[in-house]
Amino acid sequence: MNVTETPVLVIGAGPCGLMLANELGRRGVAALVVDQESGVATAPQANATQARSMEHYRRLGFAHEIRALGMPGDHPTDVAYFTTYAGHELARAEFPPSSQAATRARELAHIWNAAELPHRVPQSLVEQTLYKHASRLASIGIEFNWRATGFEEADDHVLTHLAHVTTGATRTIRSRYLFAADGGAVGARLLYGDDTLRHTGLTFRDGLPRPTRRGFEGSDRGYFGATISTRNCLAVSGACMMVARAAFDAVGGFQPDASAYPDADLCLRLRATGLRNVHTPWATLRLRDASPWDATPDDADASAFRARWLRLTSPDPYYGAHLTLRPPTFEFDPTS
Repeated sequence: MNVTETPVLVIGAGPCGLMLANELGRRGVAALVVDQESGVATAPQANATQARSMEHYRRLGFAHEIRALGMPGDHPTDVAYFTTYAGHELARAEFPPSSQAATRARELAHIWNAAELPHRVPQSLVEQTLYKHASRLASIGIEFNWRATGFEEADDHVLTHLAHVTTGATRTIRSRYLFAADGGAVGARLLYGDDTLRHTGLTFRDGLPRPTRRGFEGSDRGYFGATISTRNCLAVSGACMMVARAAFDAVGGFQPDASAYPDADLCLRLRATGLRNVHTPWATLRLRDASPWDATPDDADASAFRARWLRLTSPDPYYGAHLTLRPPTFEFDPTS
């Protein structure tokens, strides 16, 4: 077995993995970052970086570099609402151009509690900046075209198995810490036709998935903002789910024998490989018709699902033991 060692192994060279590499490298901690892509992102993705992220870039000394990227410095970053693409303007929230951001932050110091303002810039340009600075750090290694295929955890180390996406070569990394900065499935916030909640992630009870806060008003914020926050959960609905093709293929996709909860089954297989599933409220869809993903399986299929996944789902690590389970609403259960 071809085994190499590093104190920290980071899977995923996106913003999260590269930010961690910058933090570790500046503290002299050796780390290896691997990613299955051939390089950092070049195509447009997210188009805004929030103030807290900009503050971290400021702390690391390159907020000004990111601020110089994106739209021209004199271009306003207003958000406007129109009846149609070329229709009447309804409202406008005015935001300063990037060249005025620092001045504006100081002017708003009495009401704005951050040293930076948000910045409209493609994620790809942010990733390229993070990569440039991380790759200059002596204790950081970054390698592309390597995909994690599994890991084995021991008391004092983790063995992670990698495969090269083009040559098929394999290697094993022994590390004290393994950080998964890649993801499994991402599920959207779903509404019924009457604007009540249909899906904000799946919660498990006795090994079976249940939709969280189903039937609440669409404006519901949930427990400590859980309904309107990006959060981890064991599984999300297949009615609107996004999974990286490589991760989907690596676990075998949807299984023909998973007649009960095929979406949850896929999510749990992703979870078993070390990937984490996420619900995001930033993608919201209204589904007016019935969905096959909501179908209730027969008792035999449900029992088979429970037997397969009870070890991983009971208890649900993302749902407190003192919260209601019939149904899961993130509300306190006084009988618990």
